[in-house]
Formats: sequence, structure tokens, C-alpha cells
Amino acid sequence: MTKTAISTALSLSLLFLSGCGAEQNTDLLPSSVEVSTVAVTQSDVFPTTEYVGRTRAPEDVQIRPLVSGRLITKAVAEGADVKKGELLYELDPQPFQVRLNAAKAELAKTKAKMLQAQRTLQRAVKLYKEGSLSPLEFEEVELEETTSIAAFEIAKSEFDNAQLELNWTKIYSPIDGRVSNSVYSIGDIVTPEGQPLTTVVKLDTTWVNIAVNETSGLAEFQEAMLLDEKHASDFEVHLKLANGATYPYLGQVGFVDNRVDVETGTITVRLNFPNPDLLLLPGQYVTVEVVDDSLTPLSVPSESVQFDQGGHFVYVVDSKNLIEKRYIKWYQQLDAVFLVESGVEAGEQVVSEGLQKIKPGSSVSTNITDSSTVASATTEG
Repeated sequence: MTKTAISTALSLSLLFLSGCGAEQNTDLLPSSVEVSTVAVTQSDVFPTTEYVGRTRAPEDVQIRPLVSGRLITKAVAEGADVKKGELLYELDPQPFQVRLNAAKAELAKTKAKMLQAQRTLQRAVKLYKEGSLSPLEFEEVELEETTSIAAFEIAKSEFDNAQLELNWTKIYSPIDGRVSNSVYSIGDIVTPEGQPLTTVVKLDTTWVNIAVNETSGLAEFQEAMLLDEKHASDFEVHLKLANGATYPYLGQVGFVDNRVDVETGTITVRLNFPNPDLLLLPGQYVTVEVVDDSLTPLSVPSESVQFDQGGHFVYVVDSKNLIEKRYIKWYQQLDAVFLVESGVEAGEQVVSEGLQKIKPGSSVSTNITDSSTVASATTEG
């Protein structure tokens, strides 16, 4: 065999072996797993936090008499709306008028004695200076004048008190509001220590107290209470009634307590709601929904979110079509999506189907799902 023939045979052998090796290497390469993905989008739905609260009136005044007496007038009907200063009840004024007349007479008598004692003192001063009055006699005149002044002041105080008690026989509403029922009838004797005549409740504004966890949500309420107009317009407080109806007026943060309930770890927050139609009454259980439009949540489909000991996570497809595991921090879970605060960025692709076939580092081929489907589900949720 010639050298040329040997060289040709060796070259063909090497080429064959090389081809076999390449085929074996191709078989060893990992194949891509087919998965469905959805793009992370900016959500047009904002996180909502719900609290259970109970309505109460900002002013709830028990109407009690300041003096004891016989009830002779009920000026307004039960359930009536009244104005501040409007007459509600009247007690029999006659006994109080009698006492006032007696106090007036006593006042006149003590005033006359006081004036007489003052004139006597003026004469005594002159006589004392002339030496016609002894020091002891002069002191007696001074004492008489001082005593008469004290008697007049006592009589004046009694007169003023009698006048007050007569005025108190007419009982007026201290606030604008609605009158509740009364257990008293005309002719009953009422006393300051007895049951209230009625209660007047302010209804044009309603308070709702809620308990907010000190570790979540409190900062938003405190910021809204500072009356920052920009933030206040973003911070919406809605109300749902027990029958599921949505109250037509938005509320505002009126008060955040200055201490934490050590047993519950919560802080009381008071919300103020206008009540022009008087739809809200004290004592109703309601649901408060707080929506903060200043937040910018991302929308991630619920089927993409998994959970392990480290928390909630998603599988993200990177630029090399490899799987990356990302833990997320989220605001709220709706039916179809998670509203996410951090961990992913808008535009990134997260795996929505085929999760059981992949793990971090897996190579994938993607079947991209239209993100508008997720957006629609978000809106419906």
C-alpha cells in the first residue's frame, strides 16, 4: 500500500470518529422545556385594605335636668330633628319663681342695711377724727358695715342662684341633632340623678373607629391625617354597609390614637364620613375599604405565584431563556392576580404554565400569553 493510500485511509477514519463524537455530544445537550409565560404589567387596580368598624356619633348628648321638678312640657316629638338652642322640655316654674321672689326681697333688705351701715360709717369717721367717738365705738361701726356688706353678697348669691334655677326649668338642645325616645310623661317628677330625659345625637357627620395593626397600614393613615393635599387625593376611604351597599361618600382620617393596645397590638384610627342624607346611624357595623392610589403595584397572575419556606416566589425567564427563581413582596392577592410591590419588574416574563417541569437554571422555550388577559382578570377581581 502506498503512503498516499495510507494517509487517505487515516483521514477518513478520523473524520468518521469526529462525526460520531459530535453526534454523541448533541445527544448530551439539555433540551428546552416548553412553558407558557405572561409579562409582568403595571396594574391599574390599587391595593385595598379592609377593616371592620362601627359607626358612632361625634356628639351624643344626654339631656338631664339641672334641677328637680315636675315635667309640664315636651316641646318636640321623639325622633325630631332639632337645632341648637331649641326648647325641648319645661319644668313647672312656679316653685322656682317663689324662691326667686323671696331671694329678691332678701337682697333688697340686705342692700338697704348695707347702705345704712355705710352712711353710719361715714359719720363715725368724722366723729372719730373730732374725738367724739372712742376707738372701741369706731371699731363696732366698722364691723357693722363689714357685716352688712357680707350679708348683701350672700343675698345676691342666693338671688343669682334662684334666677339660674328658674332659667333651668326650660331645657334647650345644646347641639343640632336628632332627639331619641323618652321614658318620661307629662306630670312626672324628674331629677338630675334620674334617667336622662332624652338623648340628642349629631347625625350630619359620622365617625367610624377601626383598629389598625401597628406594623402595617398605620403610616398611611398618619400621613393622610397630616392633610397633605397631594396624598389625601390618593388615599380613598370607602364604606360598605351591612347589606353590602356601598356608601356614596368618601371618608377622611380624623384621628390616630397615641397609644397601642398592648393586648391586640393595634391602634385606634377614627374616620370621618359626611352624612347629609342621614343614611348612617350610630351603632351600625360597617366595612371600611382603604384604597391608596399613590402606590404603583405590578400585576402577576395568581397561577405564577408559588410558596415555600422562603415565602412567595415566581419563576422568571431571563434573556438567555433560563429560569430564575424570584421571591416577591406583595400588597394584596385578588382572585386572578397578585398585586406585587417588589421582586419583579414590568415587562419581565413569568412562567404561568409548566411550573412542575422546571427548576432554577432550566432552559425553556416560551409560549407567551397575552398580558391583556391578566389585566382583564385584574379589573374583574
